[in-house]
Order: sequence, then structure tokens, then C-alpha cells
Amino acid sequence: MGNNYKVSLVANSMTPQQLYLLREDIELKLEIVNKTMSTWRKDSEISKINAWPADKPIYISNELKIIILASKKVEKITSGAFDITVGPLVKLWGFGPDGIPTAIPSVDSINQVKSYTGSSNFSLMGNNYTKKDSRLQLDLSGIAKGHAVDILADTLDSKGIHHYFVDIGGEVFAKGYRPNKENWIIGIEEPKKIQLILLQH
Repeated sequence: MGNNYKVSLVANSMTPQQLYLLREDIELKLEIVNKTMSTWRKDSEISKINAWPADKPIYISNELKIIILASKKVEKITSGAFDITVGPLVKLWGFGPDGIPTAIPSVDSINQVKSYTGSSNFSLMGNNYTKKDSRLQLDLSGIAKGHAVDILADTLDSKGIHHYFVDIGGEVFAKGYRPNKENWIIGIEEPKKIQLILLQH
């Protein structure tokens, strides 16, 4: 998903072979999330449905279905502030895989894109996903990394590891203690003072 990941753990005894197998398991689970939800990969499931035509159902995986349904719940709780259909707006502003914009989008272009965003513009019946407008794009950046962090935390728990720190692009989960019995430390980097000048047409 365009990010680095880091897993730190404390274990009483773990052989190099066990550590190798754990790393393989972690990377396999991350690969599944990437293949399902990463807009940075053209071969991912979400990239496929984003390129899918309107008014034509497409069958989606259970994992993607679960995240879409969870996203709709968060959207309802936040009165629409959390919206996984903002992919076209994200691209319009230059955030995401397409790069930095050279100008601030015009009000007209923003309103045009907003006309086909919003969860009311797609439906999910069982595992069949259908969108009303072919331009509608899903962007799970606000939830997919957290989902992946939860998966890795569950994986570590299932292997009897109860002192760990998982970080995927700033989404973190900490449990237990560091080797010195102190709490894990989460640092928030001070934003760099870089001035970006955008020209408006």
C-alpha cells in the first residue's frame, strides 16, 4: 500500500527457523491484504473493481466485503466524514499513486467529481458489488492499513507472542512491554516546514 512495515517483538525463546517462518507468515498475510486492497497495485482486487464498468455486478472476496461493510458503518457513525469513494477526489488533489498536483483543483472540477462519489453510488448485495457510475473509485487507505495491523496482531497472539509492536505506515498496535519491561514508545514526528506553492488557473 505504498508504505513500509515494522514488527518488533519480545519472546523468551525463538529459534532462527521459527523467526523465519513467522516472517514468512507475516509477509504472506500482508501480500493478501495488498492483493485485495492496495490502489498502488494495478493487479489488486480493488484496482480491478475500480476499472469495472457501471451497472454490471462483480463478485468480490469476503475480505474486501468485510472492509467495505465496516467502512459503511464508520461512514454512518461519522455522518459521512469517512467516505471510501473519495478516490477520484484524492487523485484530483494529487494524493495517492498519481503524484503531486501542479495546481489547486477548480471548484467546478471538485463539484463534478463529487457528483459521482458517496456510498449511495454503489451497492453490495451479498458478494456482488455494483457501481452506478464507471468513474466511481474506492480508496481504502483510511482503513486497510489498520486492518492489516489487526491481522498481524492476531497472528502474533495466535503464536503465543504477547509483547510486540506493529507499525504499518504509521498505523500502530502495541501490546505488552519492551525487553526492558518498559512501555512501548510511539513517536510522532514534527511536520517539516516545507512551503508548497500551488498555482491556481
